[in-house]
Amino acid sequence: GLGEGFRLARPLARRDEAGQAYDLTTVFMDEMAFFPFNQGQDDLIDAAARLYDMAPVAPVIVDEAALEPDVHVDT
Repeated sequence: GLGEGFRLARPLARRDEAGQAYDLTTVFMDEMAFFPFNQGQDDLIDAAARLYDMAPVAPVIVDEAALEPDVHVDT
């Protein structure tokens, strides 16, 4: 339906160690299609599964002035 563009897979272009471009979305979907029978081709699935081991937190914006130490003037 309308307004559900988030359901569409969009390409994530990356380069491998040889400099060749590939689509990360396609690679992930191909690995998932044959999981767990894809003999040795599950590195991306393993990496994605590690997200649950990291307990990621959302970034926060910190006021840089709050990072400065308090200044006390001697009298």
